[in-house]
Amino acid sequence: RRRQRQDVYKRQEHALRKSAEGKLRGELMLDLLRARYANDEAHQQFAIAVEWGRYGELFDYDADDDLLSLDEANKGE
Repeated sequence: RRRQRQDVYKRQEHALRKSAEGKLRGELMLDLLRARYANDEAHQQFAIAVEWGRYGELFDYDADDDLLSLDEANKGE
């Protein structure tokens, strides 16, 4: 299960790096998670990924705008 979460973080960070502006809709990431998990589990995985992404300064999430973005500390890597 821990490895699955690491995969989620890596996929989110990779997708953000590949996006034109370093930003993606959270709903897009949820759709990708729903392909592997039931809806409730997908939401839980997303919430955990956001928490750890913020903690690790990998990415930020603006819930009001449903927007994931690379953390300023992580943009140059």
